Amino acid sequence: MKQEKEHLRKSIVLTLVLYGAVAVLLGVSLHFRTPSVTVATSQPVSIVKAVTVNQSQVQEEMHKIQEQRQEQQRKEQAHQQYLKHLAQQARQQRVREQKQMAILKTQQMKLAKQEKMEAIRAHQKLMDLQKQQKAEQQKLAAMHARAEQQKQAALKKQADEAKAKVLAQKKQQLAAEKALEQQINGEQSRLNAARNQELMSEMAKYKALILNAIGQQWIMPKNTDKNLSTELSIRLAPGGTVLDVSLLRSSGNAVLDRSVITAVRKASPLPVPRDPTVFNQFRELHLVVRPEGLLG
Repeated sequence: MKQEKEHLRKSIVLTLVLYGAVAVLLGVSLHFRTPSVTVATSQPVSIVKAVTVNQSQVQEEMHKIQEQRQEQQRKEQAHQQYLKHLAQQARQQRVREQKQMAILKTQQMKLAKQEKMEAIRAHQKLMDLQKQQKAEQQKLAAMHARAEQQKQAALKKQADEAKAKVLAQKKQQLAAEKALEQQINGEQSRLNAARNQELMSEMAKYKALILNAIGQQWIMPKNTDKNLSTELSIRLAPGGTVLDVSLLRSSGNAVLDRSVITAVRKASPLPVPRDPTVFNQFRELHLVVRPEGLLG
């Protein structure tokens, strides 16, 4: 555009210069014409010729100027056509670019929409996957919980059964022990009864022997009241040796009392059992003596 203005300016200047040159030439021509009228007419042919030449030059210059102007117009028209062509190309390029931009924008929008949809689908897929994983985890946790409950129930049942078995065994053992204890107690009672019976029999036997030994040594005083009685306490050592004889209850007859004590001492050692258990029953004897006989 700037070149176009510069070219137009140069064309105008050139035109003005040409018009100026034509005016000068015309002025010179007119100037030469005036003297030809007033000056002597001895050379008329030469003046006409000079004027003719000058007008031809002017016409030639005018023709050149016209051609130049036409050339300038053609150039300007060509330049205008070129500018129009450039403008049209620019418009077409702009239209193409706009179309391309529209296509690109459409593609970008489509791509953005597609990416958004893919993102939504991916997010939904992720949410579904997370939901599925959560459901599987909950299911697995429930399975573990049920398995743990079953395990605990089985362990409890096993413990209860073991406890019941232990209790049953303990009860059975207690019953067996009680039965055995009863059996032992019964046997012990039987043995004790038998032992007591044997002990009583032994005691009766040795009491009779002791009474007989004392009776053999007793010299009863004459004219003794048969209703009197003396009670003695006799301490014996193992083997029957009499350690001590004491009067627990007097008969009221001192002679009778002394005769009984003397008889006991003379009968020492008294017959006693060898079994220490049975002998323990004879360590201290209580005897009641009457004139009619000795009583254990």
